[in-house]
Amino acid sequence: MSFGLKNTGTADTTNLVATRLASGGILAPSGPQTYGVLNANGAALAQAFTFTAIGNCGDTNTASLQLQDGATSLGTVAFSFRLGQPTDATVFSENFDGITAPALPAGWATSASGAESAWVASSSSSDTSPNAAFSPDPANIGESELDSPPIALPAGSAQLTFQHNYNLERTYDGGVLEIRIGGGAWTDILEAGGSFVSGGYNYTLSSYYSNPLSGRQAWSGDSGGFIATVVNLPPAASGQTIQLRWLCGSDDSISAPGWYVDTISITNTTVACCTPSTKPPPTPAILLQISLARPQISISFTSQLGTNYLLEYKHFLDDPAWTPLSPAVPGTGGPMTLQHTNTSADSGYYRLQRQ
Repeated sequence: MSFGLKNTGTADTTNLVATRLASGGILAPSGPQTYGVLNANGAALAQAFTFTAIGNCGDTNTASLQLQDGATSLGTVAFSFRLGQPTDATVFSENFDGITAPALPAGWATSASGAESAWVASSSSSDTSPNAAFSPDPANIGESELDSPPIALPAGSAQLTFQHNYNLERTYDGGVLEIRIGGGAWTDILEAGGSFVSGGYNYTLSSYYSNPLSGRQAWSGDSGGFIATVVNLPPAASGQTIQLRWLCGSDDSISAPGWYVDTISITNTTVACCTPSTKPPPTPAILLQISLARPQISISFTSQLGTNYLLEYKHFLDDPAWTPLSPAVPGTGGPMTLQHTNTSADSGYYRLQRQ
């Protein structure tokens, strides 16, 4: 399994080494992997590890990596995954292309306070043509929110993916993602129990200059174009109706181009588990030594439906192979008798095979 790491700090690593820990349902992990130099806010890098995962189908295991950069310990990072064969289904999607800008699609809502403006559909920049949702970044204090319609999630783990392009005053203005589960309060996606797979927050916003989102982790600075963010939705959202909110906040100085959001989708993952076979396991072959007092040999037994039976013979027990006496015959679900005519004066060995 491959695990990706992204440096969201302010300094590059020099020689980052990750060691898989034998915990959280993980046994016999492979040795450390070297990630080397990870640039601050640079691209993610993935390395492969092998291990044995223990547990029952449907269980969630947690694979933890111990991070060491030279002589500096950076702690651990955890990755959760479920045992079994996952099946993904799209339960929600929106690309803002089926409407006429600046109107938002039906069911979407927006509001703003202070110097901020409400979100609109814009054709100025998009991941898929012609539109994306857009919020500006003004040079004064304000906040604007983009709220999804209610989304009913089936049971199972769900993952949100969206594309966004942000250019916001670095560390002072920024955007966050919030979730409301089952009519509860709006909560930051991380505080609610979600986790970023990729494209997560890259800065903590300054507590100066009165940004309504000050002190929070957020997206800030310049993304350099559209990038993908993938989020594991909180386990508490399973089987619930949720809403998502993209929230943009600005402080009292310096404007920037703003924030575009596009190509939103939610996939729900269920795990298929193997079920034991209903066919009973094969029984050991029946080995009989029969004295040929008469040439007609009869072997009687109780058979099962769905099982074939093959009668085999060898003259001496140390003969290298058994000889089938006839093609295999299907069981009747009751008593059966297989016969063989053997005119040899010697003993013989018979074997009844269940297939």
